[in-house]
Amino acid sequence: MDENSTEIKNYNFIKNQPLGEDLFKNKSQEKTAIVISEKIINDEDFKIIGIDGEWGSGKSNLVRLIEKKLEKSHKFFVYDVWGHQEDEQRKSILVELTDFIKNEKDLLNKGNEKIWDNKLKFLLAKSKETTTINQPYLSVGFIFSLLSIVYIPTVNVFKDSIKDFFKIESLFWKLILVTFPILIVIGIYFWNVGKYWCKKSGFWKAFKLSAEETFQVYTNKQKEETKIETISEDQPSVRDFQNWMEDINNDLSKPIVIVFDNFDRLPKKHIQNIWSSIHIFFAEKKYSNIKVIIPFDREHIQNAFKELNAVDSKFGDDYVNKTFDIVFRVTKPIMSNWKEFFEANWKKAFLNPDEEELKLVVQVYEFLNRRITPREIISFINEILTIKLLDDNFKERYIAIFVLKKDKILSDPLKAITNLKDVVDGLFHVYSNDSEYAKQLTAIVYHIEVDKALELIYTQELKDSMLKNDVEHFNEICNSDFINAMFYSTILEIDNFENPILTLASVNEKSNVSNHNIKQTWNLFNNRVLQLDSSITKFQISDWQLALIKNTSDDKYLTKLLDSYFNLIDDSNIEQYIDLIDDLLIDLKGELVLNQLVK
Repeated sequence: MDENSTEIKNYNFIKNQPLGEDLFKNKSQEKTAIVISEKIINDEDFKIIGIDGEWGSGKSNLVRLIEKKLEKSHKFFVYDVWGHQEDEQRKSILVELTDFIKNEKDLLNKGNEKIWDNKLKFLLAKSKETTTINQPYLSVGFIFSLLSIVYIPTVNVFKDSIKDFFKIESLFWKLILVTFPILIVIGIYFWNVGKYWCKKSGFWKAFKLSAEETFQVYTNKQKEETKIETISEDQPSVRDFQNWMEDINNDLSKPIVIVFDNFDRLPKKHIQNIWSSIHIFFAEKKYSNIKVIIPFDREHIQNAFKELNAVDSKFGDDYVNKTFDIVFRVTKPIMSNWKEFFEANWKKAFLNPDEEELKLVVQVYEFLNRRITPREIISFINEILTIKLLDDNFKERYIAIFVLKKDKILSDPLKAITNLKDVVDGLFHVYSNDSEYAKQLTAIVYHIEVDKALELIYTQELKDSMLKNDVEHFNEICNSDFINAMFYSTILEIDNFENPILTLASVNEKSNVSNHNIKQTWNLFNNRVLQLDSSITKFQISDWQLALIKNTSDDKYLTKLLDSYFNLIDDSNIEQYIDLIDDLLIDLKGELVLNQLVK
């Protein structure tokens, strides 16, 4: 099996990755790769090499070609600018590159691996600034001690000067007053003893725990701390970056090529920043062991710099010319070449390809696809495979039409089938009389069996359009080539007649419904309405009733209505009856109504 494909059953999914092979006949990429690898890469005057080409044109494949040719003399490091668009690009470049060189075997001079390990740790480290505010906390015991220090001398000083010590004569109360702070401590202690004893801690354990808790209030070690931490990641300055790159350059045992890939995918707001960094770090400084390759889409770069100079649409070219020492252009594949490339990949994907089906798919791709690039071709073939795997009865040509026109088809699947010219464009003459087109496309859209596709989907849609009196949708379905195969069978399922009769009366004269089917349907409606047990209570006739009478040759329903109206006549409503008959003479053929009245 091909190494660039993934096999499932009888098919191979093609990996949409750069092969490093030039599969086109003119071999333009091969020639470019030879020039760059043999003449440009080792020239010290060419620091930054540009590869210009539109999206999907094969720029990454060219880079892979160059890498293959230089694999013995150079190491390639690919940095995805799109994948790192939300990162600090300067730091990301250094981190990724440093990690690459220290992990690549024999890329650094011997003995320097440990140094770069430490450097990488330093680069990844975040600087932290901490501000601490301390507030001393005075414990309850400390405050109590301060009060005791003031209390005891005060009592001793004033006990002799105040007469009889506030008239306290008893020695007991004098002792209580003097030893009051000590008594409080003793009281707290016995309170704690009782508390721990009640918890069944035992006497000696309660004694010990109470002593610890009682005197713990006198500790003064608690402090209230407020810490403010500021963590920052510094973006390396221009000097830091250049010094770092210089250190890498000096420690390399083999030259490296840095590829800044996926500029095509990068939003324009990020392009200017990364572009200026690359210019400063690489275009303005030479490194003996480092070269840079940048694949880019010139139009995308011009759009990114357009806001700096809206007048000159080519303003971005100045940045391109100033940054690159040399630019190579990836050419578009020649028409004959792309068909060979397409067929070669198709045969990788389909193990037993139908040659006729392949020709039709190529025809569809050529007519309906606006951009033809190697990447687009591979994506297209893989998408066809994803649908083909759902049902092997899906034919590739119809899948190709769906893949290329799916937005238009999915917005209105019925219109895509009935007005296929809007979908297949220049291939209308090929598919206008194709009886398989409607079934295949419907089956592909709804992922159902091909043979049951029209019946499952459009039977219900036809029925719904009649029940809702959706005349526009009804006529759209009636314009399809398959309408006669399902029309009458769908009508048989309808048991509510008012809206369906009005809808049928509005059928487009140019519809594809046969006269036989229309006549048969009117007769069906007429017979079923006659079977309804509906009593007439007013002198009124509805539009649907008039439509039914006008479109059937049988006069039984009209006779039934006129008999019912006649039976309602009394002295109070004779005028209403006459007015109704006058209206019927106007709306219907006068002779038809008069004949029934005479009877």
